[in-house]
Amino acid sequence: MTETERKIQQDIYKWFWNNYCLKFHNPREIMYHVPNEGRDHSHLVDIGLYPGCSDLIFTLKGQHYYCEVKTPTGKQSPNQIKFQAHVQQSGYKYFLVRSLEDFKNTLTKICI
Repeated sequence: MTETERKIQQDIYKWFWNNYCLKFHNPREIMYHVPNEGRDHSHLVDIGLYPGCSDLIFTLKGQHYYCEVKTPTGKQSPNQIKFQAHVQQSGYKYFLVRSLEDFKNTLTKICI
């Protein structure tokens, strides 16, 4: 994860937790990060880490959503593409977002 992606993800998380959830959900919805970037995670794969897992997973109205964060020019890795396909084939929603505004637009579409 690049510093720019980290900043976008941080902005999304803080906005979702501190603004969106406080305004619309009591109790708050859930959002969490799966730290799967790095070199050798074979020991973590053995206990359940899914290579390519999306950066953020969140709940909304009883559903789970998967959100990959990229910069405006960022590209998914092969593992991320495989993970996206698995999520979608399993009937869940997967989103690729490139900014806080992009994430907000995604939430608007979910809530319609």
